[in-house]
Amino acid sequence: MRQGLAAPMNLAWLLARRPASVAEQLTLTGRRFTGPDLHRLGVALDVVADDGVLDAARVLATEIASYPRPGARMIKATIRALYEGGGPGGDDDWFDLAQSGNPLPAGGSLRPRRAE
Repeated sequence: MRQGLAAPMNLAWLLARRPASVAEQLTLTGRRFTGPDLHRLGVALDVVADDGVLDAARVLATEIASYPRPGARMIKATIRALYEGGGPGGDDDWFDLAQSGNPLPAGGSLRPRRAE
């Protein structure tokens, strides 16, 4: 904003994941946000010192990799479907599908997509 530029290209990503109030703070104020600020707003998962970033990432990756694979695949597939808009229209529809035990739309795949 301070630089006379429009909102960043990743604004759609931000709005899909955070409340409008957070997106407005990040884009309209033109402030520089610290790691703790972004953590408080729910944009950052964690805050670590610069020299601890790689170790923290490895710990998180090891934790996630230790969980049962079928569950992780289903969660990732559901998140992708929600993010890409490949499912029902509203939150209530997704809630109903999740309760039914089939969070993906009919014909949805649980296989991870391959990079093209």
